[in-house]
Amino acid sequence: MVVRDLSGDGKPDIAVANVTSNNVSVFINKGNGTFGVAANYDTPMGPNSIAAGEVSGDGKPDWS
Repeated sequence: MVVRDLSGDGKPDIAVANVTSNNVSVFINKGNGTFGVAANYDTPMGPNSIAAGEVSGDGKPDWS
């Protein structure tokens, strides 16, 4: 699981690796103490972990 501002709005979002579902779920922070419905992104194989960091030089988090 990663807790990081993935949407660029200054609020921490959540991304979760789902090894048995072969996808990653991203929950965007609504800013009122709740998160939106999961946006699921398929992966070719069951992801065991997820990481976020700024590696491209654009000042926005990159995740894999």
